Amino acid sequence: MMLYLSHIGLRADASCVERFPNQFVPRFGWASSLVVEYYSQAVYEQRAIRADNWGLSVVCNDVAGWGPTMVSSLECRWPIDFSGFLNGESDADIRRFMLDTMHHAARWAADQNKWPTSVFEQAYQKVRERGLEFCGLTKVSYPSPDKRFTARIHCDYGIEWIHYSAVLCRYRSKKEIVKTPLGKMRPRVGGAADDVAGGRWEHGKKFVLGSGWHHDWIADFSEYMD
Repeated sequence: MMLYLSHIGLRADASCVERFPNQFVPRFGWASSLVVEYYSQAVYEQRAIRADNWGLSVVCNDVAGWGPTMVSSLECRWPIDFSGFLNGESDADIRRFMLDTMHHAARWAADQNKWPTSVFEQAYQKVRERGLEFCGLTKVSYPSPDKRFTARIHCDYGIEWIHYSAVLCRYRSKKEIVKTPLGKMRPRVGGAADDVAGGRWEHGKKFVLGSGWHHDWIADFSEYMD
């Protein structure tokens, strides 16, 4: 059964661990997760490419003779200079490098598979216009039992960590009264939304957020809610 192409993956080849220290392969995946998510969404929203599977995997390496080549119709080996990742001066620089790498590989794979390249051009432009940083409040809010206050989740999506905080606001307001750090997780595709398992209030003044990893984070707002 043919499926709409909905995911463009980007990863460093496993053999890179032999030449690069300090969790290089997972770090590359953490750093690429946000642009992979945004770019994949922008491709899938167009519902324009049908394939034998839902995803195209771009596997990167810097060794001689690595590619570009299609291992299969849905796996592309892509040559890369890792210095753009290792020497990026900011999160935005690194994500721009990841986005450009993924886009160039996807464009090339599209030519090989006779897919319309315009799909990837539109996805690339949409991601650039959206921006390559995510630091702010998520859409979900949690009214307190007495409906006087609301707890919201602040997410700071970094290259190697996603930091979560609970923000207390007046009911139906986004104006911050206090922000309490909750915890952090490693980035992954979908992590900004999916790693937290939902919030709830306990004892009227304690906000509890499920971390998605079998433990809860707690923000005690007692002194701010009288």
